[in-house]
Amino acid sequence: MQQYCEANREKNDLEEFDLGNALRIVEALARQPHQYKEQIVALLSEKVHDFRYDARKWLQPLMANLAGVMRLHEAIPLLVGNLGHPYSFLADQSMFALAKIGTDDVVAAVCDQFPGASKDFRLWASDLLCKIHLDVTVQRVLDLPTAMIPVPVLRERLKQLGTKVELHMNRTKQGKRAWEIDKARLQAEINGRLLSYDDEARAR
Repeated sequence: MQQYCEANREKNDLEEFDLGNALRIVEALARQPHQYKEQIVALLSEKVHDFRYDARKWLQPLMANLAGVMRLHEAIPLLVGNLGHPYSFLADQSMFALAKIGTDDVVAAVCDQFPGASKDFRLWASDLLCKIHLDVTVQRVLDLPTAMIPVPVLRERLKQLGTKVELHMNRTKQGKRAWEIDKARLQAEINGRLLSYDDEARAR
């Protein structure tokens, strides 16, 4: 993989770079005995100040993709750190990897950083959380300050549960638009739906 990326160092966009071939290399590596986890984490942790002339502009996103295919939990903090990265290919592949891993640990790592993170991070993180269909996702999102709650995540989960709770947008005293979320009612509604689903599962 390193040789392939080095050979494509001078290419600067995905139209020039043969991504399909690179992803086939990723799939082949993922099928091998996983003896290089530490190497993947080390490559992801390297700081790149200028991706334009560096082979890691291809290598790091592909290592992120590989970490996702391998469900590499050790890479979660580094992948979360890439959400909202100025280099969108790295941010995109990191989000793919985290969605692929899709565990409670991913949700926790994302939500722990959410309150103090940049707007770009929160946008990418919200998109990611919509893709992780776990009950803990809603629980952690509801623990966030109301003004920061990524409403699309709640909408996605509410749609899955078939709940009728609606989310309204109102204007604050400062004239800004903000979501009005009755956390207690929403939590009760979600818990009720989950309990009814559990009862139906036991009945089957």
